[in-house]
Amino acid sequence: MTQTDNEPYSIVFGQFAIVAVSKGSSSIDGKWQWWTPIVSCYVWPLLLVIVWPWFPESPYWLAREGRAEQATKSLRRVYGFKEEAFYGMELHRLQEEIRSTAEMHGNLDAKHSGRFLGINIATEPEAFRGPNRKRTLTAIFAASGQQMIGATFVIGYATYFLDLIGVKNFFDASVVLYIVMLCASIAAFPLTEILGRRTLIVWPQFALCAMLLLIGIMGTIPDQSRASWAIVTFIYLWAIIYQFSIGATGFVLASEIATQRLRGATQGLITITNAIWGLIMQFTVPYMVCIILID
Repeated sequence: MTQTDNEPYSIVFGQFAIVAVSKGSSSIDGKWQWWTPIVSCYVWPLLLVIVWPWFPESPYWLAREGRAEQATKSLRRVYGFKEEAFYGMELHRLQEEIRSTAEMHGNLDAKHSGRFLGINIATEPEAFRGPNRKRTLTAIFAASGQQMIGATFVIGYATYFLDLIGVKNFFDASVVLYIVMLCASIAAFPLTEILGRRTLIVWPQFALCAMLLLIGIMGTIPDQSRASWAIVTFIYLWAIIYQFSIGATGFVLASEIATQRLRGATQGLITITNAIWGLIMQFTVPYMVCIILID
């Protein structure tokens, strides 16, 4: 289970946690009813800041910098195995990857020696040069699809949307939704290996778009008491398929498609792009909801 496999699960777990906290605080009278979810958002960043000094440095980066002894120490902290022979073999594997990458793509640090605050920013444009451009854009579009397919609307505003369509226990329904999504994200781990990346990225998008259209059609039915159950069903199905497909595989593809040397830069680019799309969606969706309410 890789870091990129765990990333979507961590995101869904965070969403589930905040919905559960909001559910619990809904019974509180006064300002802490809405202050509690806001304050709880800072708990996890605070924990990260506290444990940050004990995070190990990347063994790959240390090996690339020629600091083999420190790379071995970092590997011990990461893996925790007692077999010393393992660390020697793992360090040798990293060094061979670095050497082969330099032979195939050139030593970027040697070609671009200019640094700013210790960062060789001149190497970042390499992600958009030659064959790397295709890899980078493919990774960006795959990850950006998570936002453009409607995740902010269906998942981010699930509780409020369920309330709008007349679901009585909308908080309970949203908590169950995130539990289902957690289970689906766990199931996505083996599916990425069984079905492959392309299958899980391309074809499910048609099903997700079709269900969004059906949700919109259900919203025009006069008898909303009956239509609401169909809408809830489609939301649940949408969330499950999303977690099976682009929700998990977008991050996996981005980590695999880039070259070893540009993997960090590519991951940074898709994170920034995803955040920009998220900002756009978070800004526009409330206006869409307001238009629906006015109509």
